[in-house]
Amino acid sequence: MKRRVNVWILNHYAVPPEFKSGTRHFDLARRMKESNINVTIFSSNYIHNLCDFAEKGITRYQVSTYDGIKFCWIKTSPYGKKSLQRVMNMAEYSIKMLLFNFRFSKPDIIIGSSVHPLAVLSAYILSKRYKCKMIFEIRDLWPETLVKIGGYSNSNIVIKVMYMLERFLLKKSDIVVILFEKARKYIEKHGGPIDKIRYIPNGVSIVDFDLNANRHTSSLVRIDDMEILVAYTGAMGEANQLDTIISAAKILMNGNENNYTFHLVGDGNRKKEIEEKIMKEKITNIKLHKSVDKRKIPSILISSDILIITMKKSEIYEYGMSLNKLYDYMASGKPIIFSAEVPDNPVYISKCGYTVSPEKPEEIVSALKEFSKLNLKEREQMGIKGRQYVAKYHNMDTLADSYIHEIDELLSSDKDLYKTVI
Repeated sequence: MKRRVNVWILNHYAVPPEFKSGTRHFDLARRMKESNINVTIFSSNYIHNLCDFAEKGITRYQVSTYDGIKFCWIKTSPYGKKSLQRVMNMAEYSIKMLLFNFRFSKPDIIIGSSVHPLAVLSAYILSKRYKCKMIFEIRDLWPETLVKIGGYSNSNIVIKVMYMLERFLLKKSDIVVILFEKARKYIEKHGGPIDKIRYIPNGVSIVDFDLNANRHTSSLVRIDDMEILVAYTGAMGEANQLDTIISAAKILMNGNENNYTFHLVGDGNRKKEIEEKIMKEKITNIKLHKSVDKRKIPSILISSDILIITMKKSEIYEYGMSLNKLYDYMASGKPIIFSAEVPDNPVYISKCGYTVSPEKPEEIVSALKEFSKLNLKEREQMGIKGRQYVAKYHNMDTLADSYIHEIDELLSSDKDLYKTVI
């Protein structure tokens, strides 16, 4: 190659591993770098899941490098539970992406990644400014999520405008990357171009997972050999439905089933509320932990007996989901309780655990009691199925290769641009 391919990724919520949240684009960028693709990730310096700043004292923007990957932190305002404050934060990030004169190499491709479509709109406008290709990556369905989970009306003028913006961006993008297979159905329903769709889900690097598991020591404490450690790691927000776990723990406590201990590791805008609820109801079999560097998560998972994910009951999940934590869980080789209703459920397909109805704590209790009857070998066999599944279908190296292929295809489709790159 005469020069590197330059890719800009606009993801409002992207972080490197030390900031304790999803690292999809960091992981992809590390592997793209090996293929001579230079990635710059543009993210807000206010981290949603932690309700805190990644970098403090920023006046406009700041460039930091993590393991060779360049992050450009955009200064944005903090927000609490008030939805208007969060919307203002989204708008601030997106507007500043257009106003700031970034002193970086001209991009060959810009990836605009949702959650919200304003970041993708900025990616589209910048792609026109720099005369480059643009990828629309759908990590979350907005504004559909606001309607199905947030309770907003389809007749709301803001929601109508967001749907129009979404349709516009779907049509104007060069390709559309989806993280869950059934999103095709959603895009088709909303008049999007089916021929542009590429499926590149979330995943995990088994090699990195194992290295981190060996490098770090778990913070979970086991009282005795009879104790069953149930672990949850991740965000503590509305969509995570941790009330279901709290209710299940209370049922077990009231039934004198004292051999189960729930460990909840993470942060989010509901953590204080959850902590107060546990204290008020005097639930003694739940332990809350601060969020940790994502590289320490594998040691926590493998020191547990069974892992748990709870989701809200919502029509939005008819299109599927692609949870980072689920693939980390499966890589650990531990059984999983998955409290959700989604198509193409990896836990059900791989038979690596128990799928129960969302918002049904009594079903979680039943699953735990069934699990407790298994001997050590049966538990190990169940967990291994999940690890084999994720290694086959959600290996980050393979997924990165798919993304690199799409980038190559886009560049080769533009003959003038292709000549300057290859």
